[in-house]
Amino acid sequence: MTGDVYSFVILLLEMFTRRRPTDNMFNDGLTLHGYAKMALPKKVMGIVDPSLL
Repeated sequence: MTGDVYSFVILLLEMFTRRRPTDNMFNDGLTLHGYAKMALPKKVMGIVDPSLL
């Protein structure tokens, strides 16, 4: 069950940021989760895919 929740969260992050965990920008320890976490709570609109707005 825990793996399912984690996968769902990653799917949501992919949809909102339009980035994949395998993108070239995620190196040197940066992950999709870390990328989203850095934007919380003040810079969320900077990482959200503009087409969602």
